[in-house]
Formats: sequence, C-alpha cells, structure tokens
Amino acid sequence: MPHVRPSIADKRRVFHKLHESGCFVLPNPWDVGSARLLQGLGFKALATTSSGFAWSHGHPDGGMSRDRVLDHLTDMVEATDLPINADFENGFAPDPAGPIKVPQLGRVVIGDDVDIGANTTIDRGSGRDTVIGSGSMIDNLVQIGHNVVLGRCCILAGQVGISGSTTLDDFVMIGGQGGLAGHLHIGRGARIAAKSGIMRDVAAGETVCGSPAVPLPEFMRQTAALQRLAKKKDR
Repeated sequence: MPHVRPSIADKRRVFHKLHESGCFVLPNPWDVGSARLLQGLGFKALATTSSGFAWSHGHPDGGMSRDRVLDHLTDMVEATDLPINADFENGFAPDPAGPIKVPQLGRVVIGDDVDIGANTTIDRGSGRDTVIGSGSMIDNLVQIGHNVVLGRCCILAGQVGISGSTTLDDFVMIGGQGGLAGHLHIGRGARIAAKSGIMRDVAAGETVCGSPAVPLPEFMRQTAALQRLAKKKDR
C-alpha cells in the first residue's frame, strides 16, 4: 500500500503543538535528500535555508528567483511527512522594476481572552503561523511581524514593535515603544522597559532597559556613571 503523506492542515496542527510544547530544534535541509535524511534521524520539523539552497546551485544568498524558491519549497514539502518552516529572506525578492512581494502562506492564530487595541497590526505567517497566546493583552498601535509567537498572558504596551520570527514565552511584559529585532527568544516572565531596543535573547525572569538593552542593574550603573561624568565636566 503506498505511503500517504499528512495533509498541509495536519502538518500545521503538528507545528502548532510543537510551539505549545516549548523549545525544539529546526534543522535546515537544502534539498530533498537532506530533508529526508533529517526526518529519518528523528527531527520533528524542518526549516528551509535560503543560503543553503542558493549556494548548492552556485548562487549567492538571495540570488534565486521567486519562482525557483517557490518550486523548491513545494518539492521540500512534498518530500517529507514533517512540518516545514519556509525561509523567505525579507518577504520580498529584488527585481529591476522594484521589490516583488513573496506570498505569505501562514495564518494568524489568536487564543482565548486576548485583548487587541486600536490600530494594532498582526502580520500573517510567511510559512508557519503567527500565534497570539491566550490571555495576552496588546495595547494600541502595536506592530507584530510574521511568524512571531506570543505565549500566554503576555502584555504589550502601546507602540511596541516585534520583528518577524521572534518568540515570547509566557507572561512577558514590554513597555511602550519597546522594539525587538527578529529571530529572538524572550524567556518566560521577562520584562522589557519602555523605549528599550532588544537585539539579543532575554533570559527568563530578566528585566532589561535601554537601547541596546542591558540588564536593569547595569543600566542603572551606566546612567549613574554618565551623571557623574557630566557633573565633573561642569566643574
């Protein structure tokens, strides 16, 4: 009897459950053979690599056309039983006439009892879903990029911006105008002060402040040192 592969809907459900269960490894196959090998090694999901695909064909990263990338992604999805996260670079492809938008194939999944303020924008996922965890509270004028995952009961104040593919664990709090770079991990219960710029992962329970953000005690020492220097200069 021929093997029947799971449907896209089945793979999406599996991928969603993996995110709910905590951290997991997403290895990067660059072709059908490496994808099947990684499935055979026991990995639960895969993520394509734009650079690996391009380099394996003798092109620089970002040098493949949109049609070739989409054909490659189709081949990868059809080759294995695993959910696959697609690497779409910046979500658009260069063209002499201007950037070409890459289709976004994921969804926005919003949990129970979520508050979303006025003029907040949540981008659908590029390959996997963008997920807003149950009990989260999102203020006005917040931007949440594609593939972002918010855990349960996260609180985002006004004008927060979260770049694509960043993950927030449960009970994370971000003050107004906090900005997060992409592909970061913010641990459970972390607190980010207003106007902070986050360019690295933040550990569970950590409080950070400033731009670039540093742990709060370090920020306070830096501020005090600057004040002392300013007073010396005025003498």
